[in-house]
Amino acid sequence: MMLLKAILLAAATMVSFVLSFNVTTYCDTPAMTPEQLETHKDVTAKIAEKKRKGVLGITAADERPLIKVYVHVIVAGDNWDNDGWVKSFRFALAGVDYTVNPTWAMDLDEMGMKKALRKGTYQDLNLYYVNGFQRSGLAGYCTYPFADAAPGSDGYLRDGCTMNHDTMYGSPTSYEYNMGRVTVHEVGHWLGLRHTFEGGCVIHGDPLFTQDTNAEAEPAFGCPTGRDTCPDLPGLDPIGNPMDYTYE
Repeated sequence: MMLLKAILLAAATMVSFVLSFNVTTYCDTPAMTPEQLETHKDVTAKIAEKKRKGVLGITAADERPLIKVYVHVIVAGDNWDNDGWVKSFRFALAGVDYTVNPTWAMDLDEMGMKKALRKGTYQDLNLYYVNGFQRSGLAGYCTYPFADAAPGSDGYLRDGCTMNHDTMYGSPTSYEYNMGRVTVHEVGHWLGLRHTFEGGCVIHGDPLFTQDTNAEAEPAFGCPTGRDTCPDLPGLDPIGNPMDYTYE
């Protein structure tokens, strides 16, 4: 969890625009496909076996996997404020670039934008911050890991997360979602995490996804403290989990 939170600092820049931003659809990342679920299940089983044998448990900070982060800020005009970057994490900031392109700034040409801007290898994280989306009220979306993303393939090029820049830390236009947690949420998908409510109350008990997360029947918005949409199962809804939709 600390690794995911660290990305907030890596992306802590403010771009100055006055836009109205009202989140109605938090995340557009789709549910995992059956093929992705099988891949995830296989990886999880291998991790569980290593834990059982006591051979998994790296604790030294400098031994954790290092993910290089490339941040791309795409805007419709050239009036931005380049300020406030912090650059020392296990998520290592590898580069920041700024592009003026009205079409890309509204995410109207995803593949064209990513073919032109994507950097690094498939192990590196590319974050794209845009003015907004054609679909009103969308905060962001991301890709899940692909098992066979060959360099140059659509899966390889599409890899990464795209967020509305108004979800950045301190944005004055999105008071409910302006602490950077949308980036945390989307990077969670990039690392293979699903929404807390996927599967609802039925999937609870499956060790693949619910070892440390209470069951939840549907997304939570606002701050519904004490909500319990799966009353027949242990625990309250995990409204504080960044993979839900609650306010920040």
